[in-house]
Amino acid sequence: MHPQNGFNKTYDGIEAHMKDSETIKQHYKNFPGHSVIQRGMKRLSITYIRKVMNRVIRFLRRKKMNIAVDSTGFSTHNSSTWYDIRIKRHGSRKDCLKLHISVDIDTGVIHWFTTTPWNRHDSKEFEQLIKNLPELGDVIGDKAFSSRYNCQLVYDKKGTPYLCFRKNARSLSKGYPAWIISFRAYKNDTDTWLAIYHLRSIIESVFSSIKRRWSSFLHSRKRWMQKRELALKVLSYNVKQVLLICYAKERKVPLWITH
Repeated sequence: MHPQNGFNKTYDGIEAHMKDSETIKQHYKNFPGHSVIQRGMKRLSITYIRKVMNRVIRFLRRKKMNIAVDSTGFSTHNSSTWYDIRIKRHGSRKDCLKLHISVDIDTGVIHWFTTTPWNRHDSKEFEQLIKNLPELGDVIGDKAFSSRYNCQLVYDKKGTPYLCFRKNARSLSKGYPAWIISFRAYKNDTDTWLAIYHLRSIIESVFSSIKRRWSSFLHSRKRWMQKRELALKVLSYNVKQVLLICYAKERKVPLWITH
């Protein structure tokens, strides 16, 4: 099967979609064939996809954004096999590619993303997820992101870390004073701290939206192509979200409806 792009279609399907779309016909007369699209995909870089995404969401980037960070896996055709010496048996499992994202809680827009193998720890990606953002507001993440170093990264960008503490967490700073500030805030008013932390549920909605519309499966066979396919899913989601935001502003209706 051919790799899928943001339309969640094969190259043949994309060609047919363009030829059948009355909207596209209004602007274009000549359409590329599926082989041209396939060759174009091979030349499409993640750097370029990031540039397009940044242009799309640039007007929404601002200081003091409240950010949630998390990761999820996307299934692939690949699988891993190994031999367990202890039980003297071969094992295997389906591989997945992990998507790490930082999301603006107020708009649901993804401002940065990274892709890694399934066994890459989330905490190591945290710095990249907030590195290119301006001054931060609240930054929310689960226990996988909880570390003294990550707390200090948030504090250094004028933000407030809400990175869920593990059960064995201690108040020792070990050279990172932001850890003590966050730990004391948690201990002194746990209910308020957790109320802010639970706003991270917005990121689960983002993952759900991506997987429902563009599938949780990556059809590309090669790893470099899987990363591009996943990047296109992120870009497609952001385009959809920006259109919703613009629609909500024009119609003067709330972006989120709470029950």
